Order: sequence, then C-alpha cells, then structure tokens
Amino acid sequence: VWPPHRESRTREQSPMNGVKTQPSTPMRVGYWLSEKKAKKLNFAGFADRMKRSAGIELVSIDLTKPVEDQPPFDVILHKLSDLMTASDRGDSEASKGVALIEAYVARHPKVVVLDPLPNVRKLLNRSVCYTEIDRLDET
Repeated sequence: VWPPHRESRTREQSPMNGVKTQPSTPMRVGYWLSEKKAKKLNFAGFADRMKRSAGIELVSIDLTKPVEDQPPFDVILHKLSDLMTASDRGDSEASKGVALIEAYVARHPKVVVLDPLPNVRKLLNRSVCYTEIDRLDET
C-alpha cells in the first residue's frame, strides 16, 4: 500500500494500463526550497497543477517550527544543499532547519526523501565525493 503509513487506496480503471491506484486521501509531498529557487521554478504554479491533475498535494515545510507539528508527509522533496552548507559554516538558524528535517526523517523512516540527506552531505564534501569517484573508477 502506498504510501505505507497512510490509509489504503482505492482502485479505478486507467486507459494507460487498465488499473491505477487513486489515493483515498491525496498524497502529501512536503517540500523545502529557498524563496529564490521557488520563484525561479514557479513552484507555486507547479504545486497547483499537481494538485489538480494528479491529486498530489505539495506543502511547503516551515523550518521555523517542528516538522512534527505540520501535516504528515508521504514524500519530502528538498533543495537543502545551500542550507546544509551554511550549517557546516556555523549558521545556527541553518543548523536548526537541517536538524528539524533530519529528526523528522529519523522518526518516520517510511517517508521517501528525494535526495537522502546523507547523500547530499557526501556531494557537498569534495573529499568524500572524489573518494567515491575513485572507487567507481576502480570497478
């Protein structure tokens, strides 16, 4: 059952594959993008289209309050790399925001995270990134 922690889904016919899964409640995708990135991508318009055409609710994650106090998420979509870099450089507000997401993901392991935060950290660390590339070259 997708998503694993939400109530079961109903089935209905689809012209493409005969059967598709329709949520009895909309899938909720929590997202965090910088204001600049959200405007550049016209994310508000995208969120509206996703809700109307696919029944997917995109909800902005507010990093000024605990994620637990916000609606439950089936998926988390983020662009936290800038925030993670600021956190690594000592920005306490950025550190708090990253910690909120990490804590939520730790408490809800069935939530799908695009991109997993440990992978983003690897890419932000050049040394680790080069080590991973060298490892791939050896195989």
